[in-house]
Parts: sequence; C-alpha cells; structure tokens
Amino acid sequence: MMYGNLPTIRFKFNMEAMEAVGTTGDEVLAPIREYTKSKGITESEYGLFTLPKDKISYYGMHQYLASHVVKHPECLQFFEAIISTVDNEDEDCLPGLKELINSLDERENEEEKAMSEKIVELVDEIREELRARGEL
Repeated sequence: MMYGNLPTIRFKFNMEAMEAVGTTGDEVLAPIREYTKSKGITESEYGLFTLPKDKISYYGMHQYLASHVVKHPECLQFFEAIISTVDNEDEDCLPGLKELINSLDERENEEEKAMSEKIVELVDEIREELRARGEL
C-alpha cells in the first residue's frame, strides 16, 4: 500500500506465535519504532511505516531490518509478512529475511564443523607427540 505516494513497510503479525510466547505487537515493534523515530520515519498506522521518498531512508530501513533479524532471528516467527511498497509495487520481504538467516546458519554450521575438525586434528597431533616422547 502506498501512503500518499510514499514508500511504506507494513508488518503483518502472526498472532498465534506471539500469544504462544506471551509477547505483543507493541513489544515486537519497539526496536523498529526506536530506529524509525531516530530517522524521521513515521508510523502512519499500527505497524505501517511511511518512509520519505529518498533512497537513503528506504535502503537504510531495509538494512536495519536485516541487521535486526540477524541479531534477533527469533523475531521472524512473529510476522506473517513484511510488505514493502514502492511505486505501487508490493514485495514481501519476509522470505528474503528468512533466507538470509538460513544462509548465515548454514555458514555458521560449516564454520563450526571446520573448527571441530581442526580441534580433532590438533588433539591427534598432541597425542602423537606425547606418544613419541613416551609420555602417553
């Protein structure tokens, strides 16, 4: 939805997920509201943020959302959709944010696996060295 021909971002909530953990839309939106207030972005309706028509505000908001969900991936469960509207074109950002978290999780798992393999190699090397010295 365009709001006065300005870009918007609308958060649609998963009420069941919020009720299951005892949180509210206001609690979920609190950090987003803090960010938007500092950037002069208005909440024109509940969960609907109207951005200035400049690209910096638009991309800044998306960058903030990406960094927020990286730090707090659990918050994604509280949304059914995050709709970004520009020039009467709607796009649900939620699938992209979920994909970002999944790719980071996969990379983290690969890094953890590589680290575990390195630790096993180091332990094996230490054992070999201790055996060679007759200390094991």
